Amino acid sequence: MGGYIPQFNEFATLAYRELTKGTLEWIKIADPEAQKLDDIQYGTATTIHAYQVKWTIADQTIPFTNF
Repeated sequence: MGGYIPQFNEFATLAYRELTKGTLEWIKIADPEAQKLDDIQYGTATTIHAYQVKWTIADQTIPFTNF
């Protein structure tokens, strides 16, 4: 589970922001139908937000082609 902590923290921050504004309508986590943007999804009345979260250890890089 340790590798998912940054992903969960980011999701919690984004979803909580919408929740406190009263605009959060739904959430999805690891939705296979979302294809590449499956890590974080949430919706408001007007927008669907979908993110793929990547992170690395200091001094390492993630090539653009891996996105």
